[in-house]
Amino acid sequence: MAYKAGFRIIKPTIKEIRGFMNYIMISSMVVTMKGTSGTIITIQNYDYYQNFLNYEGHNGRHREGQTKNNKGNYNEGNKSHPADISSEISAMRKRYSDHEIIDQALEAISLTRKTRRIADSVKLSILKSWNQYPWESVVAGIRVYLEKRYADQGKDEKYLLGIIRNNLSGTKNSLNKPIIPKILVLENEKCPRCGKMVLDCDLTPDGCVHCESKSYLRKWESTERQVRL
Repeated sequence: MAYKAGFRIIKPTIKEIRGFMNYIMISSMVVTMKGTSGTIITIQNYDYYQNFLNYEGHNGRHREGQTKNNKGNYNEGNKSHPADISSEISAMRKRYSDHEIIDQALEAISLTRKTRRIADSVKLSILKSWNQYPWESVVAGIRVYLEKRYADQGKDEKYLLGIIRNNLSGTKNSLNKPIIPKILVLENEKCPRCGKMVLDCDLTPDGCVHCESKSYLRKWESTERQVRL
């Protein structure tokens, strides 16, 4: 990432490199994957960034340089054909059991654009950015995004990705949080009949279980004597 400025070679600092990497990851421009000897960076929508028509201030020469043949197929310079993009989108949607909520999320994101639509290449980029997280966290984040109607506030896929990321960290915290058992505290109460201190759960309408058991025992003994007589 070093470049020359006159006779000098300027190299960015570690802080500048990390800041740039965070920016392009949040912007869904790249997807990173840790390897054995470093980090693998995959550029999303490479063809889109290589097309000068997608940048402001382009001139007519760039427009003339991009041509199609009579059948409407793209030249060899374009690596992704629209049919390939559509097939990739279909394949990535299979990761989720609820296809409808994925379509609702993409439709909501399209509402944040002035044209009220997003290209298939952008949809593919969004789906690829979600692949970094478990599908449960993605679906949970989408539900929050749709229920809060953040798209109506102009908050796009970057905001949704932040919700998914926060939902993932919340899930991890809940898994690592120790389970504290609840201790049941029982209070002692005085029996109005026998005057003994007993647990409140042992109280009965006529006294407590202890004095009622004694009363039952006395009745049983007197009945037994009468039978013997």
